[in-house]
Amino acid sequence: MEDRRKAADGKEIWVIKAGFPDTPAKKNWSDYVFAHSLKKYLERLGHYVVVESCDEWFNEAAADVVVVLRGTKRYIPDRAPDGRIYIMWNLSHPSQITDEEYSAYDLVCIGSASFGKKVRDRIRVPVKILLICADTEIFYPDSDSGREKEYDWVFVGNSRHMERKCVTWSIEHGIPLKVWGADWEKFMPDSTKYVVAENMPNDELPELYRNAKVTVCDHYEDMIENGFINTRILEAFACGLPVLSDDSGVLKEMFGDAILCYRDEAEFVEQAEKMTREYAAVKEKVQKLWPVIDEKYSFRACARQLDGFAREVREYRESCRAQVRTFAGVDRGENAPGTLAQVFQNFCELFQALALTGLELPEDNTREKEQRGGSAQDISYDHLTELLQNLREAYRQLTWIEQQAFQELQGRERLLFELFARPGAGAPGAESDTCRPSVYEELEKVKNNLEGAKDELEKLKSEKDELYHKLRVTAGEKSALNQKLKRAYQEKSEINQKLQLTYQEKSEINRKLQITYKEKYDRGLKIKSLEKELASVKASRTYRLARIIGFPVRFLRKIMKRAKE
Repeated sequence: MEDRRKAADGKEIWVIKAGFPDTPAKKNWSDYVFAHSLKKYLERLGHYVVVESCDEWFNEAAADVVVVLRGTKRYIPDRAPDGRIYIMWNLSHPSQITDEEYSAYDLVCIGSASFGKKVRDRIRVPVKILLICADTEIFYPDSDSGREKEYDWVFVGNSRHMERKCVTWSIEHGIPLKVWGADWEKFMPDSTKYVVAENMPNDELPELYRNAKVTVCDHYEDMIENGFINTRILEAFACGLPVLSDDSGVLKEMFGDAILCYRDEAEFVEQAEKMTREYAAVKEKVQKLWPVIDEKYSFRACARQLDGFAREVREYRESCRAQVRTFAGVDRGENAPGTLAQVFQNFCELFQALALTGLELPEDNTREKEQRGGSAQDISYDHLTELLQNLREAYRQLTWIEQQAFQELQGRERLLFELFARPGAGAPGAESDTCRPSVYEELEKVKNNLEGAKDELEKLKSEKDELYHKLRVTAGEKSALNQKLKRAYQEKSEINQKLQLTYQEKSEINRKLQITYKEKYDRGLKIKSLEKELASVKASRTYRLARIIGFPVRFLRKIMKRAKE
């Protein structure tokens, strides 16, 4: 595994976890393109940035900030002890994400303003609105707006093995649509008439958009319902290309009447006719969107926002730690602001009650008794149980960063917090009134078994370290297997190339053999023709007469030859 700290050379390490697989085809995934565009702009802000495929998510190397691009793949932070910040950027498929998954992060960014407000009301983790964006260094308007366009209507996308209505309706209503995408054979009659290629490389997509008149677009149902938009819309608008998309209220809020939308087939046809009829006006409105897109919806702007969000999380973490230190050392949390105040109040109530039970505490025992103004007899088992439950419930409501701030506790506060406050710590049970032990016996038992608990804790820490070691070994083995798989793909590719050359050579040999067979055939025909002519000559009278007349001459020549010898 790479030494990221050494490679980063003092820079803050950002890890982008995206949902594309670690295969040779990964560059065709939109997640791959999105992640590397974000990487480019974060690096310009001075960070060391690593992009991880979903196959590499659990190779937990060093990181300061982890950004998870949440699409269809689910990742739960492992909460490494190095204090890294976890940010989820929910870009699509909101119906697949639970509140528990959102709450596992330090910050949640939502690609929809309306849905972000709903999530903010349901969870305690901070929620920010961070809309989809486009790389405006690649997607920008055509400098020659008056040039003739090669394509009329275009669509870029795979079939997803389902009918995509905007494509189907375009074909059914005679729109001259050209498609770049795969798996359309089952959903498109005479697909070769419409499909130009099965893939459109991202670096070629801007030129296609600048060389077309209109593009059609659609969304997943849960994206439309929750106000998420397709990145293709932004990229098309950035290139000055008008868009006809399925309807979402957020589209009108963002782009006004520069975008045409439909809700059903009839409205699709109506809007398509309007696009054709009023094309020049629509085109002009789209071109006016460029400054807004470059300023608000570019990767440059989003990277700056993410950087600011991470800084806010870091500042809030330090603020929480400072509040806990203040609580432990000065005012018992009475003046603590923010979400920790309730926990501080519950902790103080429990602390004062425990001081009255006779449990050995530092010299503040007397002061705590005086503040409460009672005696040990005033503390009932049920009252202690209620105080513990209140404290634990308040602690459970805190975010991870707020919970971790309690590591700042020291001395008696740390000891009591570890024993009683954390969920799962030893607490009075729920036994019936006839069999439950007294509060004092329970507390004495906890005190007497403290050393044993510490030993058990050390043992658990040792087991945890061993498990982490095994996990790192497993991750290393997985990485080695991935490397072998990559080499196998490369070898396969080389073999395929050699086979291709062999097929070409074989084809050339067959072609030469074909020529040779033809020449042999032609010579055979010529020989047969000559033999036929010779047989005809031999059968003629002239030939026979010549043979008869020539016999004496040949005989005379032989005699003369012998006479000379």
